[in-house]
Amino acid sequence: MKRLALLVALAVISVACSDDSSSSNNRANNQNNQNNVNNQNNVNNQNNTNNLNNSNNGVDMGMPPTPAPFGLDDRPANPTCIAPDRPPPAERNFELTRRFSALNFSAPLWLEHAPGDTSRWYLMEQSGRIFAFDNDDNVTDTTEWADIRDRVACCGERGLLGMAFHPNWPMDERIFLSYTTNDNGTRSRVSEFTLAGDGTVDEGSERIIIDVGQPFDNHNGGQISF
Repeated sequence: MKRLALLVALAVISVACSDDSSSSNNRANNQNNQNNVNNQNNVNNQNNTNNLNNSNNGVDMGMPPTPAPFGLDDRPANPTCIAPDRPPPAERNFELTRRFSALNFSAPLWLEHAPGDTSRWYLMEQSGRIFAFDNDDNVTDTTEWADIRDRVACCGERGLLGMAFHPNWPMDERIFLSYTTNDNGTRSRVSEFTLAGDGTVDEGSERIIIDVGQPFDNHNGGQISF
């Protein structure tokens, strides 16, 4: 019995030692595998970096920017931090000449020709009227071409603020006006108008295109164009 117990004890010890040896071998194998993975990742990362650098070196990145014909290439020396003297103004050979001296208007904001026709001018007053007259310095007469004062809220930064002919004028005889109105508070409005039989704007033909409420009486719009 003592001999049998000794053999069993030796067998148990042998198995335990075998398990410890296997665990150590497994740990060593796992560490080796991890080291191999890390080494491979490092190699792949280095290869990717080299490939990216080689790719950039081989790609045409375009022409370098052309130096601008203005600005400073170097900061001028100025230890006093005092601005230099202003250079003398350049000589300008122009003068202002009044045209259409026989005509007078109230708060004119805009003046333009109809598309393709420079023989007449159209002048817009802030109060809501548009006048047409011949493109002649000696002109003495105007035609009231539009009058929407009954719906325009003026003045300050409000009023009839913009006009535009349809881009297909005169095949498409529509005119677009931008103005402010008092309709449940100040509103900015852009409307389309057509012409009456006498060639003036038909105020009753208005079709509102844009209508926006304004919280204040300033910054309410301006010129419109196509």
